[in-house]
Amino acid sequence: MNNATPELTALERRFIETMQGAPVGITIFRGENFMVEMASDKYLELVGRKLEDFVGKPLFESLPEVKSSVEPFLNAVLKTGVPYYGKEFPVTLNRYGQNDIAYFNFVYQPVKENDEQTTGIVVIASEVTELVVAKDKLAQRESHFRDLVMRSPIPMTVFKGFEHEIELANDIMFDKVWRRKREDVLGRKALDVFPELNSQKYPELLYRVMTTGVSHSEKEAIAYVQGDDMMRKMYLDFTYAPIFDANQTPYGVMITVIDVTEKVQIREQIEKAEKSARLAIESAKLGAYEIDLVTDEMSTSDRFNVIWGTQKGLTRKQYASRIHPDDIETRRIAHELSLESGVLQYEARILWSAGGSHWVKVNGTVLYDNERKPIRLIGIAQDINDEKHFYSELQRQVQERTEELQAVNEEIAATNEELSESNHLLVEANKDLEQFNYAASHDLQEPLRKIQTFINLLIDGDRIRNEDSDRDYLTKISNSATRMKSIIDDLLSYSHNTIKDHDHVTVDLNDVIKNVLEDLELVVRNKNALIELDELPKIKAIPTQMHQLFLNLISNALKFSKASISPMVNIRTRLLTNEDIVSYRNLDQQWDYFEVSVSDNGIGFSEKYAEYIFGLFKRLHTKSTYSGTGIGLTLCKKIARNHHGEIYAKSEEGVGTKMIVLLPVSVKV
Repeated sequence: MNNATPELTALERRFIETMQGAPVGITIFRGENFMVEMASDKYLELVGRKLEDFVGKPLFESLPEVKSSVEPFLNAVLKTGVPYYGKEFPVTLNRYGQNDIAYFNFVYQPVKENDEQTTGIVVIASEVTELVVAKDKLAQRESHFRDLVMRSPIPMTVFKGFEHEIELANDIMFDKVWRRKREDVLGRKALDVFPELNSQKYPELLYRVMTTGVSHSEKEAIAYVQGDDMMRKMYLDFTYAPIFDANQTPYGVMITVIDVTEKVQIREQIEKAEKSARLAIESAKLGAYEIDLVTDEMSTSDRFNVIWGTQKGLTRKQYASRIHPDDIETRRIAHELSLESGVLQYEARILWSAGGSHWVKVNGTVLYDNERKPIRLIGIAQDINDEKHFYSELQRQVQERTEELQAVNEEIAATNEELSESNHLLVEANKDLEQFNYAASHDLQEPLRKIQTFINLLIDGDRIRNEDSDRDYLTKISNSATRMKSIIDDLLSYSHNTIKDHDHVTVDLNDVIKNVLEDLELVVRNKNALIELDELPKIKAIPTQMHQLFLNLISNALKFSKASISPMVNIRTRLLTNEDIVSYRNLDQQWDYFEVSVSDNGIGFSEKYAEYIFGLFKRLHTKSTYSGTGIGLTLCKKIARNHHGEIYAKSEEGVGTKMIVLLPVSVKV
């Protein structure tokens, strides 16, 4: 195909014919109105125009939408004869019926005659829209990551490469750990800024994380850090986590640090205080004891055995056997409560070997490990028969010690908060699965009701026998039983396995609605309902979940009908436009979506409940008014999201309800 003008030389025509199939977009403009002299196939593809609609016409007659953005540069090249280069230049193009913002790398090269006058412009262009979009997304992710680091209440930093260049750090890292100015640290090698680390274990750990790609964490690790103030000995809880590039190769380390120096120092002070307390306890004639709650081993002081009226070296069970029978239950309850509260306190009578009994007051504190499992009980005993005058001193010491130990327990509990939250989320997920299974089993009721109805019709002795009718009833019973078995099999499979990609198959929604209406045949007939529906699409989906979805929606449309008029249910579908997809929440804008709506003329509800009704066990009516579990619409939302879709409700009280289901045209399988 030759679109060169007759005035072109043979050499020029050969050049144009060669450029016609070039892999980049090439076009030539002539004159002040930029008449298009030729355009390569690639250029026509870039601008979304046909050859006959573009070549031989002024540029801005064919592409009026680009005039404001490119005309100044074309005029400058035509006037000055100086080429113009554009990189990632944004242009709004109307291609294939819609406006798109596209990005191009291009050059405007002047075409000159023998007199060096510029008479035209050669344009060489390539589209880089996908590259620009990818770079923007990468920049956004990096910005989000940096924002998370900078906003973190925990000291965080990022080292880059095997040289451990300090790329990023938040304010709390500078203020609390490094104690350095930002300009003296960022962009420099960590071991140059903190040379004291070379004689410690941290360079080796960083190298190990970079080479293996495996995180490393430690608790209460000793580190010597030189700040602007002084060299400081610190106790740190830290994690070195590798950062991977697109090839899953570690290129840096994200470091999270918690300064626990104060906590360790407090614990050491408490340990010293415990030693002092033991001396005070002994001098006050109080008996001390400790119990290992894991092994049940018990150690006691000499004074404790004097108070207990026995010899040293007994087991915990033997000590407990000295409790007066009337006080055994009091002791048992106190120990049981202490495992939860952390505090032991009770009074009981002790039977002495020499005869008689003494009232003893026992106080103690339970210590826990990092998982808050009780591991040790520290306690004291006081003979309150003879030592009443020690009561006030005992209370003061116990209170001080209890407060100190509780402070330690609170710090330990704080470090476990993240783990507790994860466990809570796991429990909630298990509850959600259990409730979904319960909801799915509810769908078995319709086929079961049909089986029972048609069996009653078969065994009704008063009616006239008809083989065709009987055969029809038996066929309906068989179909319902088959559907029940399918639902049960899929329910069992769902409760033991997560959804796999191969579970999605091509599903004709027309067949799904047909099967649903067969299940609801008796309800439709009894309510004299009218069902109208469009021709529905085929999609990639899980068949039984599609059945459950539309069974719930159509059942609700029939259930919440007005008593005075026959229900009318309309099932409509359309392909969403790009503007529609943007207007909906939680949709992937890279996919196309079908909208399938189920509308009714029922009782409706206030629009303010449009989100509320999708909550688990959320109902707008009492069970005595309308039956149901309150989880049907929750299940519908779960199914829609299983298929990368969404569901919304629109309603007007007294007018009717419209349920809108959005499903991808194709699923990423």
